[in-house]
Amino acid sequence: MQPKYKSNWDLTLIYKSHNDPRIEADLKKVEKAFTTFAKKYDGKDFYLKSESALKKALKDYEQLEDLPYSKAYLYFNYQKDLDSTNQALEAKLNKCQARLQHASNLIIFFPVQLAKISKVNQVKFLKSKILAPYRYYLQSVFKRSAHTLTTAEEKIINLMHLPAHTLWVRSNENLVTQTLVDWQGQSIPIPSAAGK
Repeated sequence: MQPKYKSNWDLTLIYKSHNDPRIEADLKKVEKAFTTFAKKYDGKDFYLKSESALKKALKDYEQLEDLPYSKAYLYFNYQKDLDSTNQALEAKLNKCQARLQHASNLIIFFPVQLAKISKVNQVKFLKSKILAPYRYYLQSVFKRSAHTLTTAEEKIINLMHLPAHTLWVRSNENLVTQTLVDWQGQSIPIPSAAGK
């Protein structure tokens, strides 16, 4: 017996279509904000020495999280889940991911630079009342600092994530979603069969 409630994803709540102009607008907004942040802080160390400057930098960094960073990527990813054989969707998903990856590489310097703050200043900043809202984040950055690579190395890891991991996982998912099984006299994809 089929359920009476709607069980399909309504992705028009995110974007109206694959060609919705808001997709490009959102991606450009992210790229612009990340570029602006990088111009303000990359290659500079003033924010690594002063509590108030560090608080401002952390607040600016935190505001990047409020951007629609992954909205377009998730939209295309969900669409791809619904139609795993659509090569046009695959291409849009890959382009979207490449743009977001490039944008994230612009700001990858920030946690790397934070990890290099001297031990004396680390202790001072962790005790700071001004920086109290960011204490947990700073603790985690400082704790990982011994394992933090250079900015260039972190960028390489970020760039390799798409071909080395994401595309491999996605190709395996595509194989699974294209595999058909017999269910009640019909050949249906495995995800549909799992849902029934």
